[in-house]
Amino acid sequence: MAPSENELTFMSLNCEGFHRNEPYIEDILRNKQPDILCLQETWLRDGSVSLQKLCAEHSYLCIAKSGVDCSKYITSGRTPGGVAIVYKQ
Repeated sequence: MAPSENELTFMSLNCEGFHRNEPYIEDILRNKQPDILCLQETWLRDGSVSLQKLCAEHSYLCIAKSGVDCSKYITSGRTPGGVAIVYKQ
């Protein structure tokens, strides 16, 4: 059954790395078309262009926060943690 006009579709994904699961996330946005998609464990740094580009391609907006303040710490390898909220425009 399709959601009515007054219903929102929420989805959540512990992606264990955005880049690792980018094709799956893209599939969710294209085929499931949730109103709001919450991503945990993105391992992205603040201002990630990859996430913003993917959202724009599918007419979504996003806000994201890294698990580490990279302006205060020198990091190497993947950035631990991180969350993002992707939502329809």
